[in-house]
Amino acid sequence: MARLEGNLMEAQLSDEARRRFREAAEALAAVVMQHAETLCAMEGGQREVPEIFSLNDRLSQAAGRFKEAQFDLTGTYPSFDVTQDEDDWEEDHSDSPPAERIAILMRHDFVITDQEALLKAGRAAYLQTWPDDIDDDALFDVQTADRAVYQLLHASGQDQILRDVPGLSPTGGVQATRDVNEPLDFAHPFAVYYDESDEVRCPLGQAPPREAPERPRRTSPTRSNG
Repeated sequence: MARLEGNLMEAQLSDEARRRFREAAEALAAVVMQHAETLCAMEGGQREVPEIFSLNDRLSQAAGRFKEAQFDLTGTYPSFDVTQDEDDWEEDHSDSPPAERIAILMRHDFVITDQEALLKAGRAAYLQTWPDDIDDDALFDVQTADRAVYQLLHASGQDQILRDVPGLSPTGGVQATRDVNEPLDFAHPFAVYYDESDEVRCPLGQAPPREAPERPRRTSPTRSNG
């Protein structure tokens, strides 16, 4: 319990503060149960992604009200963040010997001659990768040319081509597509990824979908602690 003096301490321990805290706790518990029940009833379709984000927002709001109510009662905040701190990860792996690393950068330019045909191919590739999904899922996921290209590469295994090569252990991978106005400049093939201040404008990672959010279970890039 946070130690405060005088009226502040009385306000923390007031009946009103207790009432608000109980109400916030009951509301959070109800939201958590509804959140769990709704997620467990889902079939995993891409069309369900907007509802997932809506549920996440509602849960975050309820958790925020609970934290504020606890602070009003005790002067302390509960911690719901259980993710491992990056410094802790580095400390846990401080004894690992340094390893030689290699990165492979590739760029291939294309002219889009038929947008609808490309999207159709991308949606077919999506259903090839996720055969339990339906056409609506593919339609929701593949709404742009860059997303279609991603699904085509993913379905063909091109993004995993070196995964099983002896002597290589993948530690991470990213894929990017960008709209470009000029033909490929072989002297500066990756300049498209940088702005005028030489800061990374789009790291060599898949550009986030413009209208179709990534489903949590199907993320790219991937990372492993190999």
